[in-house]
Amino acid sequence: MAALVATPSDLASLVNQPLRSDLELLIDQALVDRFVTLTGDDQWIHADPVRAADELAGGRTLVPGGLIVALIPQFLARTYTVGALGKCLIAEYRQVRFLQPVPTGTTITLVARFASVRSTRRFVRANIRCGIRAADDTPLAEASVIELFYPPSGNGAGRGDLT
Repeated sequence: MAALVATPSDLASLVNQPLRSDLELLIDQALVDRFVTLTGDDQWIHADPVRAADELAGGRTLVPGGLIVALIPQFLARTYTVGALGKCLIAEYRQVRFLQPVPTGTTITLVARFASVRSTRRFVRANIRCGIRAADDTPLAEASVIELFYPPSGNGAGRGDLT
């Protein structure tokens, strides 16, 4: 179950607490193919299952690292919820590391920990340490995500509303 806080400044109560997304996602070849089409990252190790079966250890194509990073916001949305929120923007990805190749057919999830939460005049800035894990909890990748949380503007805007 996602952690719930009432306001962006209440995220400080989550600092150093282990959190886990309630989302588990199977990364199949169809998802990799859509990503490859979108980004042009069409290396055979991602896009050619026949060749991968012959030439790669494990016989499966590999998930592009960019796809793993692109899924982090989806996982974070299922890790914590801020009740009174105008918008949430990802400002940075830092210290992205891929710990091992991820073959297609792997189910992944996210573990997270708020490393710091700092209030400014306009927003709350959070540094969230994220770990992408296989379903068996094997570490696959890690990154720090800097998110900016803005209070509601009075128009009832919810998470992700950029107006």
